[in-house]
Amino acid sequence: MVKFWWRYAMGTNIDTKTLKSALANQHISTTLRQSKYSRHVRRDAVPKNLWSRDVKNFPLTTEVDSFSDELITFQKLITNPTFSPLMADNLKDLPKTYIVTAQYDILRDDGIMYAKRLEEAGVSVRHKNYPGTVHGFMMFTKEPVTLNLGKRALEELVIFLKEALCNKK
Repeated sequence: MVKFWWRYAMGTNIDTKTLKSALANQHISTTLRQSKYSRHVRRDAVPKNLWSRDVKNFPLTTEVDSFSDELITFQKLITNPTFSPLMADNLKDLPKTYIVTAQYDILRDDGIMYAKRLEEAGVSVRHKNYPGTVHGFMMFTKEPVTLNLGKRALEELVIFLKEALCNKK
């Protein structure tokens, strides 16, 4: 999954050294962990029942010098609010928002944290986490692969959009 997201975000394949760093939770520098962005990434925003039991306490990288140019570029990308809205400083005055997350999605926690930040900024937000499913599950609403949760999630999204766009409740 790391390889897929790296290719998606960076447009290139991830090299072995960088992959090992990411898998060992050493892809974020201490400088970034202590920057203004760290206040946006809060584990306490994620309900404890969703915390992984397999979280390991890997040593964190302390030397920015040990970072490849790729990792430095990656850190710039993930703190760009255009790529990751969670990193925006100001979320006030955004429109009503509907956020769907899936239990086994690598982006689930980001979605939960973003919903929490929107709520704290006074934005009307509806967040729905679907247990037992993966990223992209809403695409599977027609044959040959159909997921009932995907159909239900799509129906709930349509209801939200009708309410938001037509002012119907």
